[in-house]
Amino acid sequence: MPLMRTEFVVSGRVQKAGYRYFVDQKAYEMKITGTVENWRDGTVRIVAEGEERDVRQFQDAIKVEEYPIRVEEVRKVREEEIEKRAHNDFVIIRGWKEGFPGEIADRLDMAAHYLRTTNKDIGSKIDKFQKTTADSFADLEIKYGTVSKSLEEIVKSNQEIAKTNQATAQNIKEIARSNQETSKHLSHLSQLVEKIAEERARR
Repeated sequence: MPLMRTEFVVSGRVQKAGYRYFVDQKAYEMKITGTVENWRDGTVRIVAEGEERDVRQFQDAIKVEEYPIRVEEVRKVREEEIEKRAHNDFVIIRGWKEGFPGEIADRLDMAAHYLRTTNKDIGSKIDKFQKTTADSFADLEIKYGTVSKSLEEIVKSNQEIAKTNQATAQNIKEIARSNQETSKHLSHLSQLVEKIAEERARR
């Protein structure tokens, strides 16, 4: 696959936003060599060297909208096939910008880069927390539904037991009443037997 050198002009909110560090990271990940540099007109100029497929993917990757970066356009201004790379690595070119030292601008870029990565990390953690919380509530709902169903079955079973106990208590009362009646009859029969015995003894 042929090697390509492509120059891009990137416009939008791309200075003092950590964009050069973002481009440098993508270049490292995609094995692109070249340079990235802030220009006085507010744009960022990029020279990208690599295999044709990698350069195309790199072009898509650097068009990003991720706070505080907002790329509005990635314009290709030059492209050529090369036999050998002119750069061994990808380099952030630093220098004077808009009347104050590039070191200060570079620190602003670095601060913006950390802000972007921190926000991204916090956002990722919040998303993870929300998902974990939602899963926990869903799991709790399932468990609560199971427990609730079990409790309903227990209540129903207790109600059946209570009905059975009431019927048993009623039967016991009936038996007790019958026993009382039987005792009365036996007592009366015993008295009759005693009287008969006394009458026979007198004769």
